[in-house]
Amino acid sequence: MNKNAGNNRVVKPVASLVMVMILTLSLTVTAFAAARVTLNVAMEAGRMADAAKSVVPEFEKLHPDIKVNVVPLPYTTMQQKVMTELTAKSGAYDIIESHFLMNVPFVAGDLLLPLDKFIKESNVDFGDFVKSMADQTTLAGKASKINPKGSIYGLPYNSDVMMFIYRVDLYKKYGLGVPKDWRQAVNNILKINGSEKGVYGFVFSGARTDNSHAIFDFYNIALNLGGTLPINDEYSPRMNTPGNLEALKILYELVNKYKATPPGVEEYRYAEKNTAIAQGRAAHMTQWMLSCVKSLEDPSESRVSGKIGYAAMPGGKAISGGWTVSIVGTTKHPKEAFEFIKFLTNKKNNLKLALEFGNGPVRKSVILDPEFKKAYPFAQALLEGLEGGVNIFAAAPDVAVWPELTDIVNFALTDGIFGRLSPQDALVQADKKLKDALHQAGYVK
Repeated sequence: MNKNAGNNRVVKPVASLVMVMILTLSLTVTAFAAARVTLNVAMEAGRMADAAKSVVPEFEKLHPDIKVNVVPLPYTTMQQKVMTELTAKSGAYDIIESHFLMNVPFVAGDLLLPLDKFIKESNVDFGDFVKSMADQTTLAGKASKINPKGSIYGLPYNSDVMMFIYRVDLYKKYGLGVPKDWRQAVNNILKINGSEKGVYGFVFSGARTDNSHAIFDFYNIALNLGGTLPINDEYSPRMNTPGNLEALKILYELVNKYKATPPGVEEYRYAEKNTAIAQGRAAHMTQWMLSCVKSLEDPSESRVSGKIGYAAMPGGKAISGGWTVSIVGTTKHPKEAFEFIKFLTNKKNNLKLALEFGNGPVRKSVILDPEFKKAYPFAQALLEGLEGGVNIFAAAPDVAVWPELTDIVNFALTDGIFGRLSPQDALVQADKKLKDALHQAGYVK
């Protein structure tokens, strides 16, 4: 008799049991994988996509039935790529990141899911979002006019607002106070320009291209002098107004009469402004926050690190922008998508992404949080700026030809600033060309 026979009779049932357990486990894992929802999130490549990726592991730990795939897209092709996928109903994305002007055709084309019901049924504190960022998701309160299915089409993700940047050390040296209005700001600019050797009073973006920020720098002044946005809600051109003329004359005189701007400013864009301040060649600018702080305060990049002041725009109104996260209308997983964007934009993560990645905060509670205020001592001024932020497209967000209109305005403004036309003639010409463009697009007779 085989002395191992008894052992074999024991081993075979055990082996069979193990095989059954392995098979059962394999089927369970397969079933779980099949049941797990995947969310594809289209975001601008770089800082904002990287920031979103950083919170995914924690979200997936809290929601093991949801997998999040962040898809980075280059800014230059992002809008066209997303529009193509959404209009084709390809299902490529469940969530998209977008800015105000991108949201307009998405809302009008019924491509985004209204979030009114989700927000009402969840614990999202929508009132905690700063006003200018809430405007991004509601198209400045006009979303329901464009698409009556809802009034909120996203949650704020990354804020952008322009602030008044100045040299604290030179303000102390010459006994200057932080300006409350632009007339005082001009006095400060001229004081430093005429007194501090090698330092120009002001720098701005003057490039005559569609990538220029000249239109934004202009409106940071004009909006605080009673100026008006390029068109109103009845699609009427509004460039040639007293406040706009006063603002354009200020820029014209800073350049031509007082020589208070660096040579070559007519070619400056965003980066050149930062460089002029960081190298100590200019004392003031208006600039987007928080994106400029790192370069201005890094001693390896800036000669004036620790000498920069950040204030709300003189007069309180500033050009603002920002990014939202929205749910694509054709997604098969709207509840799961909302869970992710709610998580991404909650207070904890909004603070984390602001501190670790430099994302602009979108919540009042985050800006006033002691940890944020320690990192950014100008937090109160930032809050004032975001609450007073104005989007240049806010009066008529449903106009589909804004890129053409902003080119018209930008070209007219730079003509008026650099003396190719008088400031008055530049504004008259802008209104005429705006009217023609709106007529050709069918907005006015």
